[in-house]
Amino acid sequence: MELSGEVLPPPIDKEPTLTPVRPPPGSPNDPNRTGGADASPAEAESRPIAAAAVGDFAFVDPDKRETVVPLEHPFTLDGVRYDAIRVRRLTTAEVSAVIGNGARNIDLFDAYAAMTGLPAAVLRQRMDGEDGLAVTGACSRFLPRLLKEMFGFK
Repeated sequence: MELSGEVLPPPIDKEPTLTPVRPPPGSPNDPNRTGGADASPAEAESRPIAAAAVGDFAFVDPDKRETVVPLEHPFTLDGVRYDAIRVRRLTTAEVSAVIGNGARNIDLFDAYAAMTGLPAAVLRQRMDGEDGLAVTGACSRFLPRLLKEMFGFK
């Protein structure tokens, strides 16, 4: 068959005789890696990692990891009254949960929700404006450097 002056080779009538190249150890396609050969890299990365056994772990100065923001305009949520909101620093596991595996857009208010225990929608839309600014300001000061850089904080 001839197309625009080129001569094409005849079609292959049998199976190729090449042997597949085995992925290097530790690569995402390595069948010995968690997830097996048939798992896609995204599936393997999204599987929860078993928490390693940790002894009696506690922060030496836990008060440095949290602050309480009093509210000028308290509110109730699901029958619970909020006169103040506790804001705490995120752990490495919580930072990983906020960032996810890159399959979705990362929302700053997801980080704030993890830091306060309140739903992101409450922090974003329902609180009094001044109280919301005070709470999100406290959250912003407690953001890990990675998240500050991701969201453009200086």
